[in-house]
Amino acid sequence: MAAFLVQALDLTDNGGGNLFIDDYGHTFENDIDKLGTAGVTKGCNPPTNDRYCPDDLVQRDQMASFLARALGLDPIIPPTRDDPSAELTFIFLAVAQGDATLYIGPCGEMGLIDVNRFKDDDVLAAMDTQG
Repeated sequence: MAAFLVQALDLTDNGGGNLFIDDYGHTFENDIDKLGTAGVTKGCNPPTNDRYCPDDLVQRDQMASFLARALGLDPIIPPTRDDPSAELTFIFLAVAQGDATLYIGPCGEMGLIDVNRFKDDDVLAAMDTQG
């Protein structure tokens, strides 16, 4: 992941190296330091953040954070429980022999559950209506 991001973003400055205490001698140490110098990674042990955890699997949320920082994107802040928009909405749709469920989360994420093998126009229309 580190080498991929460094190459994709054309990062060259490693900040003098040794930004993290747990990547010494690691194959991608120089790339990891470049990510740290560019602010793409902040470490894996807040608040100290002196470790990178190079042998851990990268989770989806971590990759999203890396890419958001690398591309300068504004983070999406989920609503709090006190926020009236922090609702999970379900829309139930008839699809031939059963029902499908379209859900919309508080951050706008959507999912479709159990549409079976039918790709009914009603399901697509409901999804289009919700964006």
